[in-house]
Amino acid sequence: MRMMNEPQWSGRLFGELSAMIQVNRVGAPLRTLLQRPDLHPRLVNGSDYPLPAINALVRTSALVEAGFIDAPTRVLLNEIDQHNPLLFDFVTKRCLEHAGHRFADEVFMSRSEVFRRLAGT
Repeated sequence: MRMMNEPQWSGRLFGELSAMIQVNRVGAPLRTLLQRPDLHPRLVNGSDYPLPAINALVRTSALVEAGFIDAPTRVLLNEIDQHNPLLFDFVTKRCLEHAGHRFADEVFMSRSEVFRRLAGT
């Protein structure tokens, strides 16, 4: 985060979200990224597969307890997880919210979509 805050690294330093829903990151690290929309253009989605398929690492109950998702969303996410852990990882990150903050859509775009947006085409 120190380097992400330094202007000289803008456009040169990026981060990814692969481990952000793992139980050891639920809390301050996830809350910080959600509440920093200025960093979202420099974040990309990642999965760290096969880690999302290991239920001990990602617990939707922890996301509910920390206030990032609600109980009905947890039920739906758990259903997705039973069939497709990669889709579960993606949808979970899209559903996260804290104090009205969510990850920007651009975090989940493909690289070609980001380049098209930057080029204005």
